Amino acid sequence: MEAQVHSATAASDIVVELRGVCKTFRQKQRSERLRDTVRSMFRPPIREVRALQQIDLQIRRGEIVAYAGPNGAGKSTTVKLLSGMLAPDMGTVRSLGMDPVRERVRYVGKIGVVFGQRTELWMDHPIAASFEWKRVVWDIPRPRYERMRDLVKELLGMGEFFNSLTRELSLGQKMRAELGLALLHGRRPGQGAPGGCDLSSPAWRAEAQRYQRRVSRVPLTAQPWTSPLRRSTSSRSLTT
Repeated sequence: MEAQVHSATAASDIVVELRGVCKTFRQKQRSERLRDTVRSMFRPPIREVRALQQIDLQIRRGEIVAYAGPNGAGKSTTVKLLSGMLAPDMGTVRSLGMDPVRERVRYVGKIGVVFGQRTELWMDHPIAASFEWKRVVWDIPRPRYERMRDLVKELLGMGEFFNSLTRELSLGQKMRAELGLALLHGRRPGQGAPGGCDLSSPAWRAEAQRYQRRVSRVPLTAQPWTSPLRRSTSSRSLTT
């Protein structure tokens, strides 16, 4: 997979950086024939899947980046590397000035990740209960929690279904709640947002409102994206 890379303006402005990153998965193969079952138990054929090959990527502070590509291009693998769930076979991964694997405990308290096939929401409880549960798990001070909860409710338009059961919501509503949950920890008072965005800033609010208007006019598709995305003045796209 190759990405279109735009150089950052300064080293201090880079919040995500991948250099020469490679990741290969090894999958055991099983034969459909019964006579090969015993042999494959002891010496199964191994298939190598090269998910990432020599990836170089830089993302600057405050950028909104779309990382698009067909199925199997390595998009989820890249996100897992950046979230500390996987380690690269080769190359270096740096995010917020840290190694996501070696400094995982400190690092994960500063990021939020949303995977479409996994949910952090309790299906038989209201969205509000999942938010309150995360407050306890992440040990978020209540004043900051209430500020961020109200903020993401406003930005993502969750007010009308915040007290509804998760299993009764549409997919779009669930994904908005998932995104709000990932942003819930916010930034600590008196500290900058290291690579993230200050959600309370007028610029971020204006960008969120533009995004909401844009999404309301864009048709949705379950097909993998295979064509380049256009770059706007406030964001950029990486095609795989």
